[in-house]
Amino acid sequence: MFARWTFASLRSMPLDRRQLKSSAISLCEYDTETQDLTLTFTNGRTYDLSGVPPDLFEGLCNASSAGSYFNTYLRGQY
Repeated sequence: MFARWTFASLRSMPLDRRQLKSSAISLCEYDTETQDLTLTFTNGRTYDLSGVPPDLFEGLCNASSAGSYFNTYLRGQY
């Protein structure tokens, strides 16, 4: 049998995936339950960060420069 998915169950999934319009970071994937953040850079490298608070994830997604935000608030801290 196949699993039945509903739109409501998909909305409750903990993964928040966002494409960024950035010259440095192309994709952010954030697990709202574990607070794990995976960043995919435009050069193909990925970074896995743990324990990132939701406000820092939102800040990254809304930053005018995602690369600068990453360097200032996330890099080497998580």
